[in-house]
Amino acid sequence: MFATSMDGADALCLHLSLIRTEKLHGLDPYHYYVKLLKGIPYCQSVEDYEKILPWNINKEELLKVA
Repeated sequence: MFATSMDGADALCLHLSLIRTEKLHGLDPYHYYVKLLKGIPYCQSVEDYEKILPWNINKEELLKVA
């Protein structure tokens, strides 16, 4: 309905799934996306990526980033 192509629908599903996961873990989606987009360029190992997953983020730490 909101996507004009299959690739667009796939991208939308990815974002909506991430937003629901953030909400499930009590995070604000906007602030998490900011942290995610700022953190990804500095990830060099699997452990670095795991640190920025929604269930590994501390709410207080998230608010410091924004």
